[in-house]
Amino acid sequence: MTDAIDWLENQTEFPKFYWRSRDGDFEFVTAGLSVLETGITVGGHAFMPDCPPKDALWDGFPRQTFFSPSHIYRCRESVALQELGERRPLFCTDLPDRSAWETLVSDALEEIRKGTFEKVVLARRSSLLIETQPLVLLRSLRQQSRRATVFMLQLSPSVAFMGATPERLYKRKGRRVMVDALAATRPRGNSPEEDVRLAQELVNHPKDKREFALVKESIQELMAPLCVSWSWSGHDRVVTTPTVQHLYNAFEAQLKEDVSDNDLLEVLHPTAAIGGKPRKAALDFIAKNEPFERGWYASPIGYAFDDEAEFAVAIRSALIKSGQMHLFAGTGIVEGSDAAKEWHELEHKIELWKRLDSATPHGAATSSIS
Repeated sequence: MTDAIDWLENQTEFPKFYWRSRDGDFEFVTAGLSVLETGITVGGHAFMPDCPPKDALWDGFPRQTFFSPSHIYRCRESVALQELGERRPLFCTDLPDRSAWETLVSDALEEIRKGTFEKVVLARRSSLLIETQPLVLLRSLRQQSRRATVFMLQLSPSVAFMGATPERLYKRKGRRVMVDALAATRPRGNSPEEDVRLAQELVNHPKDKREFALVKESIQELMAPLCVSWSWSGHDRVVTTPTVQHLYNAFEAQLKEDVSDNDLLEVLHPTAAIGGKPRKAALDFIAKNEPFERGWYASPIGYAFDDEAEFAVAIRSALIKSGQMHLFAGTGIVEGSDAAKEWHELEHKIELWKRLDSATPHGAATSSIS
């Protein structure tokens, strides 16, 4: 069977779309646009699609696009995963920088004290020069990413948005739907014992428990009116990625007959995990104070076909454009948050991307920065 990325590499039509499920058992790719219905729709939209962008970084990338592809290739074979390589020194420019981040978090905490919102998710953009082509990066990303949905939307040979996200916005089969609640972060340990200690710290820390409870409350409030019945899938638990670990639970429900995928996207995005709570107050703060355009970062991206649909939350993501890789990461600010600790959390969240260069195949184009 032809490898999905090999197939994508041989296609000449754009846009190109890649998807590998979080469980690793379902992978498909598409290329081109169809003027006819093909039984599948792929795409997504910007974090705030109705707001004018703050800067020109995402110029040429649509604020919203859902399309039927002209060519589709599916396979249901899992992909072999490789160990992470060692991190190489890379020079990044951060927006906001460390000083501006301290001020931004301080301003957010002041709004929390005033009762404007309970939580707001603040993000950072880190940019570095690269020579690596998007599909080479995608191949490394797929090889290194465990328990993550790997995705890519490529608009041209040099412009692509891709990521390896642990967070599913929702998955629907028929009328059954599952929505992820995922929040709070600790790094992975350097030993099994340290890994367990950090996981226990995550489970028991009041600040992290508060942050996660707000995410669950938000999902429940948003989804309950759309459902005939619903429940949470057992106790809160810890899920891991190669570089970090999070608190996790899943909202499982039977949808009402008239609820569509458009309804789910409109109701769920953005959840408190990537926006804040209350939603409007948090988004107003982000729009006014975050110093860069999020574009498609932290937005829904996914597919719908036959009688099922799945959309991921596009975190742990990067925009590849004009010889640069722009990395995006965010962190939830609640009462008790510390700006220095949150900055280190952002570093852990982009760690995987900083190791991709060391995992590129021998002879492939690699980063120009050492």
